[in-house]
Amino acid sequence: MIRELNFADRSFRSGCGRYIQEDGAIGLAGTEALRLVTRRLNIEDAPMCPPEKSRLFVMGGETALSKTRPALDTAFEECGFKPVFHVYRGFCNPNTCDTILKSGALDGASLVVGVGGGNIMDAAKYVAMTAELPLLNIPTTAATCAACTPLSVLYNDNCGYIKSKHWPFEISGVIVDTAVMAGQPERMLVSGVLDAVAKLPETTHRLTGKSEDETDIGSFSSSVLSTYTYRRLFELLPEAAAELKTGKCGKALYDIVYLTVGLTGTISGLSRGQNQSALAHKIYESSRTLFPREVSGFLHGEIVAIGVILQKYFNSRGDTADALEFKAVLDKYHMPSSLRDLGIPMTDEAMEAYCGIILPSSAMAGAGDAEKQLFRDALRFVF
Repeated sequence: MIRELNFADRSFRSGCGRYIQEDGAIGLAGTEALRLVTRRLNIEDAPMCPPEKSRLFVMGGETALSKTRPALDTAFEECGFKPVFHVYRGFCNPNTCDTILKSGALDGASLVVGVGGGNIMDAAKYVAMTAELPLLNIPTTAATCAACTPLSVLYNDNCGYIKSKHWPFEISGVIVDTAVMAGQPERMLVSGVLDAVAKLPETTHRLTGKSEDETDIGSFSSSVLSTYTYRRLFELLPEAAAELKTGKCGKALYDIVYLTVGLTGTISGLSRGQNQSALAHKIYESSRTLFPREVSGFLHGEIVAIGVILQKYFNSRGDTADALEFKAVLDKYHMPSSLRDLGIPMTDEAMEAYCGIILPSSAMAGAGDAEKQLFRDALRFVF
């Protein structure tokens, strides 16, 4: 059994400093920005904050900013801000982020604001953390928990995966506008659910057969929360998807957004980066690394979900029942359910390429020959 303890960061970074989720929450962006700026500059009287000391750098995706810019302009103007807006395109690329940092665009800035999907959230974290500025994230989809997680997934110029970079601090604040979330495509919501539920099979494998007294408390807490989110997300998904079709956020959609963005971000921080047999996310990372062109059009959660099928096969030591039950959910929501569905060729070379990356990785630390063969069988199962 793979149970070796190994943490990417020794701190428990539990989500973000402030998390607001409600209808019209974008209207609070100015007051939340003012709160963070005045705290950073040690200014007691927030309304008197000098404009020259309260510059905001707002980076977002083109679509996200087109939908939120009017509300953001009003919210920031009401609090005396004249922000600089930057359209960020593509994945979180350290070269692109470093170019922003070196350009002088952040000169005099007291706060970074990220607006958009997971890639924007990761890029905003990279820019803010590197510049040692507070960060206010405003996610516009529930496709990942990136708005609340203390790490950035980095990619190269070819959109290939490089690594996950862990940051030493939490995000300063997160604003989730449920009216915006009610306008996202169903595919985004389902992808976020699939990414979130991956936490359960990933966190529990190394805890199997261990009591609470034998287990790291962070890992155990993460597994308890993952057990709840796994069950509740699948219970809520049909009703939340129905609400999404009406463009209105009811309780099911509200709850599912919080679970995928807020609580899953906390789960990620509690596990401290490792101590998991995170094969589902290793499939994601390896697919982006080995076949960046083939998988470029697929969402994070869509690729992770195929890894979940593999993880369930692996965790159950070859019993396919749980894996097939999960695959049926993917089929119901018209999601890809095999690597072939992503356009990856089923060849011996592809198999060995995946094995060459994942078998020596932390996800398989301590694995014996039998478990390595089990992984090969599981990989073949998802092709």
